[in-house]
Amino acid sequence: MRTALSDGDFGVKMARHIYAALLLICSQMGIAEPGWIYQTAPIAAVMAGLYDGNASCSDVLRRGSNVGVGTFDHLDGEMIVVDGQVYAARQSGKVERLSACSTPFATVASFSADAKAEQLKNLDLAQIEAAVDARMPSLNTPVFIKISGDFAAVTLRVAPRQERPYPKLTEAVKKQPIFERARVTGTMVGFRMPSYVSGINVPGYHFHFISDDHTFAGHVFKLNLVSGAVTLEAARGLQLGIPSDQAFTHTNLAPVSDADVTKVERAHAGDTPPQSKN
Repeated sequence: MRTALSDGDFGVKMARHIYAALLLICSQMGIAEPGWIYQTAPIAAVMAGLYDGNASCSDVLRRGSNVGVGTFDHLDGEMIVVDGQVYAARQSGKVERLSACSTPFATVASFSADAKAEQLKNLDLAQIEAAVDARMPSLNTPVFIKISGDFAAVTLRVAPRQERPYPKLTEAVKKQPIFERARVTGTMVGFRMPSYVSGINVPGYHFHFISDDHTFAGHVFKLNLVSGAVTLEAARGLQLGIPSDQAFTHTNLAPVSDADVTKVERAHAGDTPPQSKN
């Protein structure tokens, strides 16, 4: 049975519809929405071995330019988005600033105007994660994070480029170069996602790093912060781009195992020996 809406209820519903329509327009126009997280495809697609670039890096930057992680066409390295620029960490150890590229998976965000930095000192990676958790109102809200400062040591990995037929991601990263550097200044960017995003993004923390001299970058495995400024923001929402290429359209994306995602993001088994980059 239908019930009559009060003027207040009607106004609230209309406001919600108008707001949703505005968000849709912003998404279609490629306008960055501060406080929102945007990603180009579900993590399930990359886990399944869909590595062809389906979104341009210029479009990615329009959606978020302060914080970003991802990879590139053919899984060719690690993407770092910081200060309105896209950087690529390659398996050779080289770092490139890119003006044109494509990506099968990237997650980006821009801080709202009221986001403020605060100081952190003498923390390892687990302690940084605990500090972020303590500053956020709920573990059920996605968070994006940027930390710039002085680091005592950083250990990174870089996904190696793949050729067709592409293996699944758990196989692709079994032999991945690892790089280490002591006493480096730089910026770590990343996200903390709630457990309920499994299959859409990476539950938990996902960080990439780039040195201030842009010669050392990649996916963070270990890190010790001496002192730095952390800016973080609880996201207002998560926008997901759906690829339209043939590979995505015709691939049966099976449920993603959290254990496999953890193996890809944090495990060292099968890695090549670390290479020092001083």
